[in-house]
Amino acid sequence: MIVAASRLFGSPLPLQLLDIEHADVAMFVGTNPVGSHFMSMPQSDPRRRLQDARKRGMKLLVIDPRRTETSRLADIHLQVRPGEDATLLAGMINVIIERGLIDHAYVEAHAGGLEDLTEAVRPFDLDYVARRSGVAPELVEQAAAMFATAPSGGATSGTGLHMARHQNLSTQLVMTLNVLCGRYDRRGGMTRHAGVLNFEVPDFSDPITISGYTGPKSRIRGIEGSFNYLGFFEEMPTNTLTDEILTPGIGQVRALIVHGGNPALVFADAESTARAMQELELLVVDDLFMSSTAHHADYVMAVKHPFERVDVTKLMDGSYPFPFSQYTEALVDAPDGVVDDWEIFWGLAQRLGFRIDLPGIDMDHTPTTDEMIDALHADSRIPMSEVRRHPDGKIWGERDPLVGGIVGYMSGHADQPMAIGHPEVLAELAEVLVEPVTDRGGYLPHEEFAFRMITYRMKEVYCTQGQNLPSLAARRRYNPLLMHPDAMADIGAGTGETVVVRSGFGSVEAIVEPSDDVAPGTVALAFGWGGPDDEGVNVQHLIPDDELFDPVTGLALQSAVPVNVFPAVEADDPRRTTSTPRTS
Repeated sequence: MIVAASRLFGSPLPLQLLDIEHADVAMFVGTNPVGSHFMSMPQSDPRRRLQDARKRGMKLLVIDPRRTETSRLADIHLQVRPGEDATLLAGMINVIIERGLIDHAYVEAHAGGLEDLTEAVRPFDLDYVARRSGVAPELVEQAAAMFATAPSGGATSGTGLHMARHQNLSTQLVMTLNVLCGRYDRRGGMTRHAGVLNFEVPDFSDPITISGYTGPKSRIRGIEGSFNYLGFFEEMPTNTLTDEILTPGIGQVRALIVHGGNPALVFADAESTARAMQELELLVVDDLFMSSTAHHADYVMAVKHPFERVDVTKLMDGSYPFPFSQYTEALVDAPDGVVDDWEIFWGLAQRLGFRIDLPGIDMDHTPTTDEMIDALHADSRIPMSEVRRHPDGKIWGERDPLVGGIVGYMSGHADQPMAIGHPEVLAELAEVLVEPVTDRGGYLPHEEFAFRMITYRMKEVYCTQGQNLPSLAARRRYNPLLMHPDAMADIGAGTGETVVVRSGFGSVEAIVEPSDDVAPGTVALAFGWGGPDDEGVNVQHLIPDDELFDPVTGLALQSAVPVNVFPAVEADDPRRTTSTPRTS
């Protein structure tokens, strides 16, 4: 998303909030806000918000290989073949341009590169797109027209898209649809609100001159760091960390602090990640639970439960449906010896002589949590003293998102327009066109894979949280491999049986369950499982960190992975190199 935004806007634009209450059409690509509560639409009961919008007449489009909780509410579900999102989106753009459905005045005023984009997507005709994506041509055309002809609306994407191949291209094509149809900085489209705890972005501001790339490169595969527009910090892709730990030489990572994360379950190449955790000279984990990563740690630091600490609504500040904030007191007392998260890092900084430069903070004296909150929000639009005066929370301003004053002013390209014909996008579209079109799981004709595996977030589990909570664990103790009933019959697997899932990198055993939510050529396995507190399987044993990674971001291909599936009793047969129908 960071790369796509850098290409399109040339600068971070605060236009990530879908104005669902006023939209006439909404399109979600590779994201399932009803199940995941991802920040691709306003938070606070996303299912109800979508249902209310549908009742008043909003049309809903979903692009996803799986029939998700969100797609069940949709007018049109485009069940794309995993890994072919870029093909489908380019086809929709081609339809919109060919049919003259673009917002010409908006594009002329705010975008550049339409002619180049038109030529680049012209080969993505409906027959070609249908052959590659698995979506019927009439459905592609209908969805494109529905999105483009609605008076208002917006399209947004999520991790399902961002973890598959051509992730940067696909993400920008979603943004391009918004540009072509005039969806940015307009009522019912991609908007913003003033926020409460972040600094205010006035209308008609100059561009924020921050590069999407920070310059430093990892020792691993030459991958370059990026600047995270959402949190305003520098970062490296996680799939370099394992190799930075295991690779000797100058710069080798020898100590690691894991703050509320669980790399042992979510990093690609689970075996190497576990080995890296073991080989560190020092591993410290701050967490509420003994996670899979904590089991490798030298020290596990007990931190306060959210109910045991004072807190503010910082993380969600920009994704509430309106500028809302709340300061909450601790609900219960913490046990002795349990500390606030920030105290661990403060103590380290003090002992190492590092200065944390925050307003009103003296490094010689440990602040209280309230003093730290005040310092962190010294530039907030609403002072913390005012936020504290409303313990039940408050809406600070208009309930409707803000529109106007951003597009045409904050773009970072020299000539101001949004670059829908960015050279890197055009080059990647050309790469997609020369790729082989296969009808099986592999991306190349010689690859003998029968399926493409998608990963997803199970509704009972948020990332790796939930398996250790008794109320949720009672619902689901493991993550089954979801498989179409016809595909199960073809390989001779029955419901609840153990199957072997084998990629070109590794294999796992999983319990198979029939599901009409996936197409016959697709299988699905939820991520975040396989720890000591559940009976599931870790999908990251199937995913390498150094093969098929994105050449721009360095991120591993963690969805749309070519695999074969066999009944466990047959998996050891050396003749079974691919999944084929059984014969009687």
